[in-house]
Amino acid sequence: MYFIASSTVMQANFTLSDFFTILLYVAGVAALVTLIAILLRAYKILGDVKTIIKENQTNITKILEEIPELSKNVSGITAEVDHLAKAFRPSVDNIADTTESITKTVKENNPINETILGAYKTVNNANKVVSEFKAKKDRPINITIDKDFKRH
Repeated sequence: MYFIASSTVMQANFTLSDFFTILLYVAGVAALVTLIAILLRAYKILGDVKTIIKENQTNITKILEEIPELSKNVSGITAEVDHLAKAFRPSVDNIADTTESITKTVKENNPINETILGAYKTVNNANKVVSEFKAKKDRPINITIDKDFKRH
C-alpha cells in the first residue's frame, strides 16, 4: 500500500549531458572564486609594496643617484686591473720559465741531493752521539761499595 500526499507527482529526468553541464557550472564558479581570492591577495601585496616604497623613497633615490658613480668606479677598476695584468704578464711568464728551469735542475741533480742528504744524516747522527757522550761525561759517577765484598 502506497500513500500519496498530493495528487501531483513531479518527475525529473536528467540526462548525462545535463549532469556534465551542471558539473561544468560548479567548476566554473569554484574557479571564479579562486581567481577572486588570488586577485585580492595580489592587491594586498601591491599595497604593501607601495607602502615600503613610500617609506624608503629617500634611500631608493640616493641609491639611484649613486649608480652612475659606481659604474664609473667599476670601469676604472676594470681598466686598472687590465693594465696591471698586461704589465705583469712578462714577469709572470719569466717566473713560470724560471720555476720550470729550477724544477728541471733539481730533478737532474737528484743523486747529488741524495748524497748531501746522506751526509747531513751522518753528521746529525754523529752530533747526537757526541752530545750523549758529553752528557754522560758531565754526570757525576756514583760508586757504591758493598761492605761484604771480599778479595780472593
